[in-house]
Order: sequence, then structure tokens, then C-alpha cells
Amino acid sequence: FGTERVLEIVKKVRENIQMDDPSQLQKYLGVMHHLVRKEVSGDTITEVTFDMAQYFRSAIEDYCSLSGESLYKVLTPFAPRMEGDALDKLLAEKGTMAEHAAHCVMKLMYGARMAMPCLCVIISRLSAQISKWNKDSDRRLHRVFCYLKHTLDIKLHGSLSTADWDSLKLVAWPDADLNGDYMDTKSTSGFFIELAGKDGRSMPLAWGAKKQG
Repeated sequence: FGTERVLEIVKKVRENIQMDDPSQLQKYLGVMHHLVRKEVSGDTITEVTFDMAQYFRSAIEDYCSLSGESLYKVLTPFAPRMEGDALDKLLAEKGTMAEHAAHCVMKLMYGARMAMPCLCVIISRLSAQISKWNKDSDRRLHRVFCYLKHTLDIKLHGSLSTADWDSLKLVAWPDADLNGDYMDTKSTSGFFIELAGKDGRSMPLAWGAKKQG
């Protein structure tokens, strides 16, 4: 990226540092970027797939090694709520993953921040439990990894065309769960921001979830 001046700088840097030749964007910050460009009626459409399957596969193997748990197929990353005495019992006992909770949750947090918006809310909730990890936390973390194990084919996509120049606009999708977490009384805010063009094309820009004050 950049002007010819960048190539001059790279040439000087290579006098002292061994470097590969510049290439098209591929793996960056743990994310594989698959770019496809095609010409349609004189315009160039660029499609991008943000792929972190390799990263998440490593995180899954790490979790299974640390926990000794097996993973099964589930439809969502959210563990169903348990009621009454059963939940109270889990909340009262220290979780078996307490020592590794920060490690596992941070890996998931990075993956969600980079290319998996659908995990942002549950990871935000789990991160608030790291200092008071219990067996219900174990159950919820296990559920997330069960979901990941069987959804590695889900990827974040974006596309824009040169025909979109005159119609580009920022679109923001804010939401809140309105006290949807049974662990406390604070709501969780979420957002997704994209650069939108014509004919349903758009490019994801930012997303996240944060517990309200």
C-alpha cells in the first residue's frame, strides 16, 4: 500500500533486515484475507473473506488439552439457563478451568474482535467472570467451544464495487440486551458498523459488545 516512496523505504530497510518480497494481503494479525476481484459492466467488484478458522482451530485444541473435555454440536454459543438449586450449586463451586480462564477467554476475545462478531456478547460476559470463575463459568465456556468446533466454516464477508463510489454511506446497527444476562442487572450494548454500497454490498468496519455502567 502507498506510493512509490514506500518502495524506496522498503529497499533501504532491506539493506539491514532480511525480508520477503512484498506480496498481496494474506495473513494479517492472525486473519487470513481471501480477496477476489472481478469485472462487471466496466466496474471492479472486490470481495473479501475474513478467515480465522486456523486460529480458532488452534484455540479449540488448546482448550481441549487444558480441560480434557469433548465437544459436541450445538446451535448457539449461549448455554441454556439452569434454574434453582442446580444453578446455585454451580455458582458456589470454583470452576475447574479457573487457572486457565483468562488464557482461554482472551484467545476467544481476540478472535471475536478480529472476525467473529457473533461471539462478542458471550465473550464479554465471560470476561467479567475471570476473577470469580465458577462451575457455571466452566459450563458456559465449554458451550462456546462446542459452538466453535462445528462452525469453523462460518466466515465474515464483505464486498464493494467501484460503482458504489457515489452512494457509499456508513451504516450503524446498535442494540442492547436490556438486562438479558442472569448473572447481573446490567445490560450489554452491542454494535456493528459497515460501509454500505448498492445492491446489498457492504464492508464490515467495526463491531463489539460492552457491559453498560
